[in-house]
Amino acid sequence: MVFEKIFAFLMSVFIAVSASLATVFPERVPGYDGIAVPADAPNTLPVYEEGTEMLTLIADGASDYTIVYGADATHTEKLAAEELQRYLSQITGVTLPLSSDLADAKTHEILVGRTARAADAKITRPVADEDSYTIAVLGETLLIAGGETRGTLYGVYDFLQDFFGCRFFTPELEVVPQQRAAAIPKNTDAANAPAFYFRHTSWRSAYDTRWRSKLHLNATMSAGHGSVDESDTKLILFGAVPGHTMKDFVPPEVYFEPHPEYFMMTEDGRRDPTQLCYADPAVLALAKQTIAKWIAENPQANIFSVSQNDGHVSCHCPVCGVIDEAEGSPSGALLNFVNQAAVYADTLRPGVLIHTFAYQATERPPKTIRPAENVLVQLCSIGNNHSVPYTEGNPQFCEDVKTWAEISNHLILWDYGTTFSCFLTPFPDLKTLQPNAQMYLKNGAQGYFMQGNRDSKSAEFGELRAYLIAKLMWDPYMDFDKAMQEFLYYYYGPGCSNIEEYIKLIEANRREFFRVGSEKMEFVDLNVFDLAQAEAWFDACEAQTLDTAQLEHVQRSRLQVSWYKSAHLKAEFFPLNPGRVAENRKLHENLLKHNITYLHEASPMLEKPNYYKTAASWNQ
Repeated sequence: MVFEKIFAFLMSVFIAVSASLATVFPERVPGYDGIAVPADAPNTLPVYEEGTEMLTLIADGASDYTIVYGADATHTEKLAAEELQRYLSQITGVTLPLSSDLADAKTHEILVGRTARAADAKITRPVADEDSYTIAVLGETLLIAGGETRGTLYGVYDFLQDFFGCRFFTPELEVVPQQRAAAIPKNTDAANAPAFYFRHTSWRSAYDTRWRSKLHLNATMSAGHGSVDESDTKLILFGAVPGHTMKDFVPPEVYFEPHPEYFMMTEDGRRDPTQLCYADPAVLALAKQTIAKWIAENPQANIFSVSQNDGHVSCHCPVCGVIDEAEGSPSGALLNFVNQAAVYADTLRPGVLIHTFAYQATERPPKTIRPAENVLVQLCSIGNNHSVPYTEGNPQFCEDVKTWAEISNHLILWDYGTTFSCFLTPFPDLKTLQPNAQMYLKNGAQGYFMQGNRDSKSAEFGELRAYLIAKLMWDPYMDFDKAMQEFLYYYYGPGCSNIEEYIKLIEANRREFFRVGSEKMEFVDLNVFDLAQAEAWFDACEAQTLDTAQLEHVQRSRLQVSWYKSAHLKAEFFPLNPGRVAENRKLHENLLKHNITYLHEASPMLEKPNYYKTAASWNQ
């Protein structure tokens, strides 16, 4: 053991000296070049077979088509008609007239949403899946219709993407190809519905209500987790607190001293305020009081949470302990409690869902207890290895997904797309996003939430992640590489091949095992030579940007490299470099310049950090 410690110490000295020499004698670091050849702009327009018969909507700056919506259209359907009009005008320069179905029918109409026209008979109403839609050519008529509170609007945005090459990458970045004509194949008859009914992410860029509609994100989990309004569409809404609610039912600061029996018993017989005792009737009574209050105060909400507090512990009292032992999991006593709350909630508002976590200690499903019909289970991947797809690194979790889906009427997932310890550290898991989504669908999950950096703009790849995740939630089998390449080109510019190479670098040097809660140093290993190459790639990408927005995107994403060097004391941030303090000051100024105000979850960056310390310590 002593020998191993001495060896480790000598190796650390060797690495430090090597890094120091690379800093003090930069000529000893090999020169690196970026990719100077610009990438070609991806073609987002569809390509049709020669001879395909087309229905022409607009040609040579003119059209006799009218966009028709129902006189009783929902707000969402009316918005869908207006958005179609607006984007077709941007594409062709022609603004089609809008009309309600009270006007006499014409030969050339684009029907948006539910109307009194005969063509609406193609849609089975009421629509079983509110998110679904149909795009069909019926003679000289084009129909875009579906769910009245979401699906029709989704159909319009997909019509613009699939037939006219539009892309909605971020709230600020869209691609709308210009063309003189607007035509679609006459044999168009496409019905579309999402793979998952619950779709939500809390990346900061996903806070925008309109962008969420364009990417079909249909749920939210209240303030702090990507809460948005319903000005566009009806959403799947959590009421009040979205999770870890036991502390809201029985606040420890109020009840622990007078009623320690309300709280969990540890294995050695002590009472502990971390979790509740689910066997105490008074605890259930207090929970019911709060549930009734929440339901009354949140008439628009669909879901209310009855979920364990944070922490990997559970009650070991004679009742809870016996239930959990018999069920083979601490989820037993919890689910028994949640079921009683769910039955009560259904008497207050029939059809309401009661949400609970399968999280940490309760991830494993119980052997015999089953969730009540109106219980929504949310399984969390908090302890998973994110270095590889879950099917490779977390087989037990995949089995848990399958089992919970089999025993529950409603199962969604809570996944994680960043680390809590530092949002700026490279998080090399992009290649796991699609196989994980496919596993969720295959194993029976009905939706998922992807937690991201909700606190400030991303200096890693948050905007890219939000876009790809939203696309996967609709279709886990979409062309992931094509979507990623399109985003990289339009977001970073023609030098985007350099960003692709950097992403490959961090993936190739990722740790074999890391969790979202791992320490900020435990995700990727980059040496000074890797970092020099990364800087060369970012230099080349910056040089090829086409506008100030692309330049800002490259410079902001580049901050992850500077943060990594500061946190790991590498290159110009090595302690023996006399300019290290100045480099830290410059890094801090650049973070503020690019509106990076949070480095750690719920912990703002210091306004005046100690520049003698690394950037890893700049949290409040």
